Amino acid sequence: MSDTSNTGCVCVCVCINSLTPPHPGLLLPGMFLVGESFVGCAGGLAVLCLTVSSSLSGTSAAGVFINQLDIAPRYAGMLLGITNTFGTIPGIVAPIVVGHLTKQRTMAEWRTVFCLSAAISAVGALVFTVFGTGEPQSWALQDTETDTRGDTETDAKEERRVR
Repeated sequence: MSDTSNTGCVCVCVCINSLTPPHPGLLLPGMFLVGESFVGCAGGLAVLCLTVSSSLSGTSAAGVFINQLDIAPRYAGMLLGITNTFGTIPGIVAPIVVGHLTKQRTMAEWRTVFCLSAAISAVGALVFTVFGTGEPQSWALQDTETDTRGDTETDAKEERRVR
């Protein structure tokens, strides 16, 4: 991959994952969660805000999955497994936190929950914008001078043939 196309890839991943319109990755879903916290008991509007937030948050998946292929093509599957493992932790912790934050089940408590979720999305957008890259990582590059097959039998045959 040439430098110019890789730079474009970096820009696309960062934009999809982080920035505001027209790149809805993490910030727009957070904005709709904040909006959700202020709709009160308007059921239709609440459902609309949550639906739009969830739909828009799915757009960040495009950048997440392709970014793993960009930074380490040989290890993309392993990276996906690791990131998905850590990605399930919020799904385990969130219900516990929500339970502690909404003991009285008031609108103010739920506003805190939705605003906290939006803040987490904003921090994720900021971290990825500052530190995210699509450049292949040095640890993931194949060393062209070293035989990476690890096939000692083939190496031994090759050595015998050379003698």
